[in-house]
Amino acid sequence: MFTNYEEVIELFFLTLTLGIDVFFVGASLGTGKVSSRSLKLFLIYVGVFHLLFSFAGITVGTYLHMLMGDFSEILGGIIIISTGFFFLVGTIRDRKENEVLLQSKTVSLAFAVSTECFSTGIGVSMHLHIILAILFAFTFVGVVSGYLGIRLGRKIGNDYGLSGSFLGSICLVAVGCLFLVW
Repeated sequence: MFTNYEEVIELFFLTLTLGIDVFFVGASLGTGKVSSRSLKLFLIYVGVFHLLFSFAGITVGTYLHMLMGDFSEILGGIIIISTGFFFLVGTIRDRKENEVLLQSKTVSLAFAVSTECFSTGIGVSMHLHIILAILFAFTFVGVVSGYLGIRLGRKIGNDYGLSGSFLGSICLVAVGCLFLVW
């Protein structure tokens, strides 16, 4: 199923990176006064958006790979790195603005936390022989991470959401660099 250990390591780190953001967003939602119904909807939206964005990214990446050949792997790594930097800048900006998360923002929050699946899907599109495993892993880890984050947020009671976004952004940059090196 897997062709080499490098492939497994890349996919493992990408899956964890996608889960980190959702975990900390879930934790920050769990600390707020958000209803249980909204939290359940958030998890459903995360699952749907992770699946759709991953599939769309893999589809676009496959097309780019057919057009450009091996250069698409370099492009995939660059896209993942630039997405990481984009989210990093957004996290720093949000930390300065100290924005409050509201219940009505759960859909847009789930959408936003899932957008990195698109660029990650482009980056992993060269692994077509395991496309179902990639889609399942990205979606499953996103939903489970969100659930665990919500549970932790309910117990802790503090807002660690921005720290999680910062950590997730740094991980995306690191994994993108890993793609370029391997």
